[in-house]
Amino acid sequence: MPRATTFRTWDDYFIPGTSVLRNKFTAPGKPYGETDPDKLRTLEEAYAHSRIQELAEHPIEGRFDYDHMKAVHGAIFQDAYEWAGQERVAPDGFMTKDGHAYYGAGPALTAAAEAEYAKLAGKDFLRGVEPKAFVDQLAESWGEINVIHSFREGNTRSQFVFFSQLAEQAGYRMDATQFAPGAPLRDAFVEARFHSQDTGRNDRLAAVLGQAVIPFEPGSRSQDAGASPEHGRSNVDAWRGVELAHGGFPMPGTGLGHSTPPAASPGTTTGHDNIENRRGERRGRTVNVIGYARVSEREQNPAAQEAELRAAGAGKVFVDRGESNRIADRPQWLACLDFLREGDTLLVRRLDRLGGSERIIIETLNDLERRGVNIKRLTEPVIDTTAPMGRALYGIVAVFVQLRVDTIRENTKRGLAYAKAQGRVGGRPSVMSPERVEAAVRMRAAGDSIAQIARTFGVGASSVSRALAKHDEQTQELAS
Repeated sequence: MPRATTFRTWDDYFIPGTSVLRNKFTAPGKPYGETDPDKLRTLEEAYAHSRIQELAEHPIEGRFDYDHMKAVHGAIFQDAYEWAGQERVAPDGFMTKDGHAYYGAGPALTAAAEAEYAKLAGKDFLRGVEPKAFVDQLAESWGEINVIHSFREGNTRSQFVFFSQLAEQAGYRMDATQFAPGAPLRDAFVEARFHSQDTGRNDRLAAVLGQAVIPFEPGSRSQDAGASPEHGRSNVDAWRGVELAHGGFPMPGTGLGHSTPPAASPGTTTGHDNIENRRGERRGRTVNVIGYARVSEREQNPAAQEAELRAAGAGKVFVDRGESNRIADRPQWLACLDFLREGDTLLVRRLDRLGGSERIIIETLNDLERRGVNIKRLTEPVIDTTAPMGRALYGIVAVFVQLRVDTIRENTKRGLAYAKAQGRVGGRPSVMSPERVEAAVRMRAAGDSIAQIARTFGVGASSVSRALAKHDEQTQELAS
């Protein structure tokens, strides 16, 4: 790889024209490193495993601050990536992975990281606390540092090395075999971390870690008393090839010896106490541009839509795959609506991403307007309700769409009336009888979803959705 590489943007991390990270495994014809993602993963994991084993036997001496974490990351990934040990420089907005949000790069990330490590120092690095309190405080620090996600790749492995080392200097050991493939805590750990990211609560993470954290016997300490050198290596081996989730959280190592941190003086403050509340940020209070994309077939790739939305400023994008635009209860659309707050802007490529009929689109736009959520469409004619001209255009478009809906409705009613007068009733009999429709209306009012109602009657969700839509339309017409 060229040694003059400068990382300034997200694309700088990748081999040009690919989605493979630039790496140090260069060869003739591969100036930016190994281009096969599977081979790169194998090489990276092998070298990282070896480095983690070295750290198990010879831990990095440090002060358990941000520089210490960077040193750990740099030691593990020095053979694979030029940016090992360096804070990531992108993306500027919130980084997301499978719908879970992390800090955006820049000063806010740096300040948040420094603040969390300062809190550890203010707690005397968790020394001298009882097991329950130790686990709770460990989970709190781990959860917050994870959502910051300082590095482009390899955060989880670095975190395990760092926090295992922290635990041992405090008189505890983390048993990595509890997280090995097939072990009961493996999936629970993944779910607990995602729960922490999405809610800002670390109680589930504490519950999981509490089952793997073991206090040292009185009078013993790490490998100096009772724990053989082979213990550290077995803990590392337990993580070889482990993929905790989505390929992004593999193979952490534990049982890593301990460093002696600086003593915390009385009255030490944690600093940076005004860091923004993490849960509030991920619930839309500071990230106010939210994207929504949808593809009709699961085989279709939504990457182009998502890239366009992010380029237009979306910090978080919800994507529905294989969901009909005729159904309002699409999983990621419902999650998007739940995420949006007053003052946010919803970004879509076209309005048909919101629904497959004018009625659904109008109802959606009116609902967003009532909630104080702005709407921005990227394709022509551009609609942006955050600007006066955009609001005016939105009003004009809404009027003409509503007029088209009303015209279609009137023409349909006339056609049906004429057909009925001629003794013709089109269409096949509906599986939703009047009795079923009334029952479905009651179930919906009680909070049941379209899918739940459909399962109850043994019919398709589309049949239930159409029947309820027809019922709502008839009710509205009778009331008008």
